[in-house]
Amino acid sequence: MTTTAAPDAQKPAGKRVWFTRVPSSPTSPKSEASSAAGGTTFSSRAQHGLIGKALYLWVTPFLKLGGERTLEMDDLLPLPMEYLASSNSAQFEVKLKLALREERERRTKQNEWTAANGAGAKNTKKSPHETPFLPAVVKPLWQCFGATILTGSFFKLLNDLVQFLPAVVLGGFLRFIADKTHPLELFVANGSVNAYGAAYCLLLFFIPVFRTILEQVYFYYAQASGICIKGALATAVYR
Repeated sequence: MTTTAAPDAQKPAGKRVWFTRVPSSPTSPKSEASSAAGGTTFSSRAQHGLIGKALYLWVTPFLKLGGERTLEMDDLLPLPMEYLASSNSAQFEVKLKLALREERERRTKQNEWTAANGAGAKNTKKSPHETPFLPAVVKPLWQCFGATILTGSFFKLLNDLVQFLPAVVLGGFLRFIADKTHPLELFVANGSVNAYGAAYCLLLFFIPVFRTILEQVYFYYAQASGICIKGALATAVYR
């Protein structure tokens, strides 16, 4: 008895979830075909903003899409163009070639100086072409990705400074309920009791929220700088 294999049934597209296409992000033909057939690719301009990165606004629609159909690689959020190895590897290789050329020139001058002055233990002259403290690859990395690293460091500094504020606010709140002088009186001398209490409650709520946002933005830029550095080094090694 023979059976005839039924043709593959088309998977239901599920409910349509609307996202705004990011013009700068490359899309594959498969992704375009999925959108034309009524499917969805997860790619939204709102999720790339500062608030979206800090508050993880992409999580809810991403989980909703996973509940409607099987996720594919095209559904993942695309990296910004400036973080792709295809975008920054060329610039890094140019900077790296310049740094290696400077290193070769330094070594040539160092060898010439050593041959002229000797390298024995009796020679007390200090070479003007000593080996630098950092490897030559550090300079091109910093020239290409220093801005991303500094941005993450700035948010990390803000996060470290803000983490001391809850203790200060809590101390002021305890002094306020104990009917003692408290820090808010330095800013508003003749405020009402209810206003002081409400201000302390709002501060105790919003300061940890603000600190969490700063920490998430710092993590974003820290991982972005790591992606850029690893991508540029891997491209330079294997190209």
